Amino acid sequence: MLADLTLGNESAVLTPGALTSSNMRDLDANRSHWSYRTLRRPRKTRHDEGDQDDHSWQQDEETYDELHGYPDMTLLTDASFNFAHDKVLEAITDVEPWEPGWDELQSINLSRRRLESCVRLKEFLPALEEIDLQTNELCYLTGIPTSVRVLNVSHNRLTSMASFGHLLHLEELDISGNQIDSLTHLSCLKHLHTLKADGNAISSLDGIDKIRSLAHVSLSGNRLKGINLATTQWAGLETLDASHNQLISIRGLSLMRRLKSLNVDHNDLNMVDLSPVMPRLRVLRVSGNVHLQTLDVAPAKRLRTLYADYCDLDRIQNLDLLESLDNLSMRQQAEAAITWPADQLRDVRRLFLSGNAFPQGISTTTAIQEARKPITAPPSSLPALSQPLRFLNLVYLELSACQLMQLPEDLAEVAPNLRSLNLDHNLISTLPSLSGMQRLKRLSLVGCRVKKSKSIITAVRGLSELQVLDCRTNPCTLGLYAPLIAPSATPVSRGDDGSADMDALAASWLPPVPNAQIVQPDLAARERRREAQVQREQIDLLEKSYFHKRQPPLADYAIDPNATLAKDALEKETARRAAKDGASYSSLFLAADARFVKTLPKLFYERRVLHRGLLAMACAKLNWIDGLLIDEEEIEEADRLVQSRRFDRTPVA
Repeated sequence: MLADLTLGNESAVLTPGALTSSNMRDLDANRSHWSYRTLRRPRKTRHDEGDQDDHSWQQDEETYDELHGYPDMTLLTDASFNFAHDKVLEAITDVEPWEPGWDELQSINLSRRRLESCVRLKEFLPALEEIDLQTNELCYLTGIPTSVRVLNVSHNRLTSMASFGHLLHLEELDISGNQIDSLTHLSCLKHLHTLKADGNAISSLDGIDKIRSLAHVSLSGNRLKGINLATTQWAGLETLDASHNQLISIRGLSLMRRLKSLNVDHNDLNMVDLSPVMPRLRVLRVSGNVHLQTLDVAPAKRLRTLYADYCDLDRIQNLDLLESLDNLSMRQQAEAAITWPADQLRDVRRLFLSGNAFPQGISTTTAIQEARKPITAPPSSLPALSQPLRFLNLVYLELSACQLMQLPEDLAEVAPNLRSLNLDHNLISTLPSLSGMQRLKRLSLVGCRVKKSKSIITAVRGLSELQVLDCRTNPCTLGLYAPLIAPSATPVSRGDDGSADMDALAASWLPPVPNAQIVQPDLAARERRREAQVQREQIDLLEKSYFHKRQPPLADYAIDPNATLAKDALEKETARRAAKDGASYSSLFLAADARFVKTLPKLFYERRVLHRGLLAMACAKLNWIDGLLIDEEEIEEADRLVQSRRFDRTPVA
């Protein structure tokens, strides 16, 4: 019966059992009038006043337009509106097929339904408060109920001509990924507190600058060249995302006294002025501003996260005033040389400094400032006073491609609670003892200069929590594994001038930080779970009634009665993704190594077994070595080689 109601089958006959009061009430509302009978039905002609007594057959055969209050609607307009009406009805039926009362429904997800219009949506869902319409083909919003408070219409075809005048109760709005170049049509939304308009062509704040209720604004990926917050009325603004624009200035930041998060990544700023004070700022992101040479964080003393990658900084001023700083990132500065900031960061938890050299070296001590100097001894005869640094909160340290030739001998005592240490692509040939880092779980030494496996085994012996160790492309592991090919990007041009897109070139000119899928293979399980979740969601979507979908079924049941729609669709989607993206780097390395080890000469095979087996014996929980899972058989084979001494007596290279 649902099919008859939906498709407007004029010949459908309801059984007495199915003819309930609810069906009687909804029959006329749900029935589509886009049918052959409607097309051939003659329209009622309008007679003069003198012919009012002439009762012709045309009065008895009233048209749909007059029955429903549209006396001036043409037949084609009627058909167009009814077609849109049908698509909305079908989408709601797919999403909420068993909902007993649509008139009481408050939230619905109509995303990815290829809707071109929402006409008459308010007739079916009059009490709707939250609706997700992302990834459709909407050009206007007519028909959305006026009661809606949360609206997501991202990735549609909306322009600045779309009207929001009937949605005065909106509190959260997402219009990302549309064709909007102006926000003036949003000035009527006086209750709006969250606006997300990423990926449009917006060039100014006109239209939203007077909305006092705004607390969260995201305008990433637009065409903004300047922002003056002093001209806005955003007294309650808490988060602002203006990344990936063309900003050359941002003013009035200190007037936003409630601002907690500021993101101005990938712009053209040469200054970010936080003065005189920003008491509530917690997160500051200024990465990708290649002309930014100075940054003073003294006005934001409660800052917790600071990202300043790919700028032109040699230091950040007044870091020592940030008592609550947890995360600091200063990767790949333009001059590739910065001052070691450790003496200002005793309470930091995560430190990212890859791609920079330290001309003044790395020090684990700091000079003591004496308040009073002795008079009896000359200054030249006084020894320099210093005290060791202790980073008791540091859990992540990244020093990849920093041209380090050696590590401090007391590194384990300086950072005893470290969980992850990344020293890839340095000039290190020997390692100090790391036995003091009893909580270390991941150590990466890819591309260093360690000549003997014994040096690594001695350094990590006794680390009871170490799970992942990667020392590929060191002299001691050359020839033991298949070649490791790092990914790179191809330059992409943009604009009329043909200038290169630096974002696309990032993988080529950034420091050679290894791909996470290669260096951190223990994340593979998480990726597999995520892919499985995506597949389950696809199956759930495909298992819904395909009766209302605008695409043919992917399985031909007439040819193959045992075909499964979800199974065939999933196989086709998997094949499409594999052809588009290719296999992952982790799977490529595994396949290459499986072939490589089969033909490895005996000398190198025994060295490989000893290298992996002795490392596994040195650390009880070590299960990933050089991107490969270590199994018990390898450990037993290494033990047999050691016991029988049937291996090359020359030192393991």
